[in-house]
Amino acid sequence: MFFFTKYIEGYREAMRNIDGLNTSPILKRIGKILTTLKLLMDMGIIIALLGIVLWKLSGIL
Repeated sequence: MFFFTKYIEGYREAMRNIDGLNTSPILKRIGKILTTLKLLMDMGIIIALLGIVLWKLSGIL
């Protein structure tokens, strides 16, 4: 769980950095959407891999 909390803190920092940029609101919105999609995909992949590992380990035991 420590990894997830550090990852979420990094996500929040990225969002603050995007807010601090001196660009148009549309580009800021696009950056936030892409950052959020990356977070969701990374979390999904990690959870899926963890599920596969647990499934394989339960088959071995």
